[in-house]
Amino acid sequence: SAGSPSARADAVEHRVAGRAGDADQVVKYEYGQRTVSFLKNDLGLAEEDVEFRTYPRMPHSACPEEIRDLAAFLEKAIPAQ
Repeated sequence: SAGSPSARADAVEHRVAGRAGDADQVVKYEYGQRTVSFLKNDLGLAEEDVEFRTYPRMPHSACPEEIRDLAAFLEKAIPAQ
């Protein structure tokens, strides 16, 4: 029915940005990869709607490149009105 969770999910556009440092000592890099797999394979999100970026040698932190990438993602995902 139109009010069911699956009907609502089909009507909403989903875009996901995943970011991970491959040297993160707090959250295993593998968890980011598994999350992407789950989003695509189990939840059915399209390849183009799931963006995952790896930052080599980055620990549990952020870097300028990651912030720039996230800003670019948000500009595409949330169009100016």
